[in-house]
Amino acid sequence: MLKTIDTVPLDIHGKLAIEPGTLFTYRIHNYDDALLKKLTLFSKEGFGDTGTDVWWLVPAIRHGRAYVITDEKRTTIAALALLISDFERPTTVYLAEFATHKDYRGGGLGAHFLSTIATDLSKAGIGKLSLTVEPGNLAARRLYEDKLGFIQVKTVKDCFGAGEDRLVLELPLKKIDK
Repeated sequence: MLKTIDTVPLDIHGKLAIEPGTLFTYRIHNYDDALLKKLTLFSKEGFGDTGTDVWWLVPAIRHGRAYVITDEKRTTIAALALLISDFERPTTVYLAEFATHKDYRGGGLGAHFLSTIATDLSKAGIGKLSLTVEPGNLAARRLYEDKLGFIQVKTVKDCFGAGEDRLVLELPLKKIDK
């Protein structure tokens, strides 16, 4: 159901004041009702009404890529990422959702998570990771642009409706052999 991609480094555990070696990054390959419920609740907590529901989550898992940081028993979700293909650019994937639980922010977990995902995508032959971000979301922009090296390529006015502008950011991925 979940394939282990990475163990979250001990220094991040220390910064977050959690027990060392307890968080792992997984790629979600399959699911059951309990996992779907946890993931949709996590998304709704982070994004409110616009959070992911099961009708989006299932296709994202089956036809895109879905990653989660959780403990071994999968009782606590610390972070979630959902990605889909960009049909206009076959070697580009779009990060449709990325969230870190509020209790796990500020210790480097988000940067580690996205770096781990980028490495996994690169191994799969993906050349670029794209996302959109609200221009005023300075914490997210610091993560994407300053810490990870995403480059702003354009601004989309009214992307999600009137007044919902977004910056389009892209990260070229280094080719990594499998």
